[in-house]
Amino acid sequence: MLAPVVVAQRTAKMAQRGTNANAREGRRMVTEKISASSESLFHVAIAVARTQARFSSLLLRTWFMPTASSMVSSMRASALDLSSSAVSPYLRKVKANAKRLRRAQ
Repeated sequence: MLAPVVVAQRTAKMAQRGTNANAREGRRMVTEKISASSESLFHVAIAVARTQARFSSLLLRTWFMPTASSMVSSMRASALDLSSSAVSPYLRKVKANAKRLRRAQ
């Protein structure tokens, strides 16, 4: 729920400041999004590699006859790992922005 607050605070600040401040804040927003996207992509690639290793290990342990419960729990863990790897960089940026904007008030 921090993202809408950060957007509202940034928009209000941009409306109050002059053109140079708007351009500076706009560049900062774009840079942060690019940074968060590349960090997210990196963490997703690592999570995919972990998922592949997890499934390979599971298949080798069960000699190509995995039990349904172990497959389901492994798939659930992999899905959670992938989703948290994708979202966590954005969440860190939003929290940092919210903190920075609170200090600036």
